[in-house]
Amino acid sequence: MQKGIKPCALCGARHEDPARALGHLLIAHGPLDAASPRKRKRVRAKLPELHRRLEEAGFSEAQAHIIIRLVGEEFRKVGII
Repeated sequence: MQKGIKPCALCGARHEDPARALGHLLIAHGPLDAASPRKRKRVRAKLPELHRRLEEAGFSEAQAHIIIRLVGEEFRKVGII
């Protein structure tokens, strides 16, 4: 097992490419039905971390902000946050 590659909490799938891991995280298992308040809080807490990681990956502050807004809106639509 390589350091820094975390398996999916639901299925255990591992992805070498961070972009594929993010895609899997967001869409592979569909929306969480009736997410608990604890889960919603954890997702909201991860958005600033994702924003920082997008900037580290080379996106500008404005681009990272737009991406986070879009991701947050999609999460709101399916009831995750």
